[in-house]
Order: sequence, then structure tokens, then C-alpha cells
Amino acid sequence: DYAKQWIQLEANLNPFALVVMAYVGATRTRDQKQRLAWKVRLVRMLYERGYNREEVVALFRFIDWLLILPAGLEEQFRDEVEKMEKGEKMAYVTSIERLGIEKGERLGIEKGERLGIEKGERLGIEKGERLGLIEAIDLGLSMRFPSQATELLARARRIEAIERLKAITRALKGGEPLEAIEALLGSA
Repeated sequence: DYAKQWIQLEANLNPFALVVMAYVGATRTRDQKQRLAWKVRLVRMLYERGYNREEVVALFRFIDWLLILPAGLEEQFRDEVEKMEKGEKMAYVTSIERLGIEKGERLGIEKGERLGIEKGERLGIEKGERLGLIEAIDLGLSMRFPSQATELLARARRIEAIERLKAITRALKGGEPLEAIEALLGSA
């Protein structure tokens, strides 16, 4: 019925008139190119009718949701909207998209920094723990096997695995013989 009252709908500045026109357009257009033209026409009306920013954004979202286009035509639609915005010196839609992108980037950077700090702290703790174990091994080797301490310590310094360094520390502390210490050091 509303299609018959099209002239009145176009003249009506009530935002719901545009909603009705969007609905009529969605139900009447099956051809994707016609749908693109229809969507561009409705967005142009958004700019021409003098709605405030919030109304434009809400109506744009509704039109965008109702008149879905395939990817290639969606890109063409965005280009048309950008041209409109430049011509009208309005940036309701792309500025919102830009704000969303900027917010996403900001959140991504914050999350990245947080993860980086957490990873840095973890690596710092691991490195500190490794250095502490190497010092303990150095002390244990110097006290228990002074003549072989330098060569054994050089092998221990090449070991990255914390658990292996802990095992060597425990063996030194437990009084294990030189052969057991050498076996734990391996060919490192």
C-alpha cells in the first residue's frame, strides 16, 4: 500500500517515512544493481532531509542492515557514500567507521602492550631465575669440584631449560658425585 503513496513518503520528513521507503525498496528489489541504486538513493535522502547526527547514524544502520549487498557492490556503495559526504561536506557514516577503526586500533594496541608487558615480565622472571640457578651452580661447583668448576660452569651456562638447571642445583646440594653432575650437564 505504501508504494502507492510514494510521493507522500518522499515529501514526509518523519524518519519513519524513510524506514518505510527502505522496507519497500528491500521487498521490491531483487536485482542487486537495483538494490545498490536504491540504497544509495535512500542514503542521499538522509543527507538531504537535515536529520541530526544520531538520526542519520540510526537510519543508516537500518538501511545498511535491510538492503544487504554482495561484497563487490558493497564496496561500490561505500565509494558512493564517500562521494556524497565529500560533496555535502558531511561525514556522518565514514567518520563513525573511522572512529570504530581508531577505537579498535587503540584497543588492539592496549591489548598488545598488556600482552607484551606480561610476556616481558614472564621472560624477565625466567631470565632472573636462570641467572640465579647459574650462580647457585657456580657456587656449588666451586665448592665441590674446584679443579673442574670452570669447564663445568661453561657447560651449565649453555643450558636454557630451567628444570634441567634446577636438577643440577639439587644434585649439587644433595652431594651427588661428579659423574652424576656431568651426566646432568650432558654435552651442553
